[in-house]
Amino acid sequence: MTSFCEQVLYGQSPPIEPGDPLYDPYENDENYVLVSADESVTNGPRSPPRHNYDPDHRRMVFGPMLTLSEFKRRVVEALNEYFSSEDAEETIGTIKELGCPEYHYEVVKRAISMAMDRKERERELVSKLLSASSPELLTTDQLGKGFERLFEFIDDLELDTPGATEITAAFLARAVVDEIIPPAFLVDPVVVGLGGDVVAQTKRILSRDHQYSRVERIWGPGDGRPVSELKVAIDQLLVEYLLSKQLSEAERCVREMEVPHFHHGQY
Repeated sequence: MTSFCEQVLYGQSPPIEPGDPLYDPYENDENYVLVSADESVTNGPRSPPRHNYDPDHRRMVFGPMLTLSEFKRRVVEALNEYFSSEDAEETIGTIKELGCPEYHYEVVKRAISMAMDRKERERELVSKLLSASSPELLTTDQLGKGFERLFEFIDDLELDTPGATEITAAFLARAVVDEIIPPAFLVDPVVVGLGGDVVAQTKRILSRDHQYSRVERIWGPGDGRPVSELKVAIDQLLVEYLLSKQLSEAERCVREMEVPHFHHGQY
């Protein structure tokens, strides 16, 4: 019979008996795979979570079902499909099925950053998706963390998309008006420290007269609104052009509306 010292010297671990602080009754249990354990388990000590099950290996899985990089890739696919289908409920269901609630804050960051490269229609769709996702898919904390992640990368986003700060501020203001982000978020010292110009611009947007009605239509007339509202927007555009005489600016505004079927109304 080998001694304890010999077992250690030759790499043989002595068995851990019940009662020892290091004893794990699930150590040899092959009914689940331990992937990660970032969050505490509430169903008793060492009890595998019931919401993550790997059908390929027929085992329970602790923590997220996917790596963060894989989750991001799948979210991008879901968002691209959403921009075509405009079906928020289907998109929410697709993301929930990924089994990664620990990463849901990335949905906020990814959706807004993707919308920055698109037009008003897609930005309005993202605002609607965020609103529809609360609280079923996105808790208040996850929404806040998603915006904080955007704050951390805002300088890089500005390089890729000039005006990213203003766009992010508009999304944040819309989230406050839609009541998925509390106004107190904008005065949190950590948020103010991270957000800087974004938070300051958001406060300015919300401080304007009739801010709620304005912010609800913050993405302009190209966001899929009724013809009556498009007529009002075009009238305002023409008045602005007659006052400024800036043809190039008027043309840019017309293109951004993305309503070619309505161009006859401008003549």
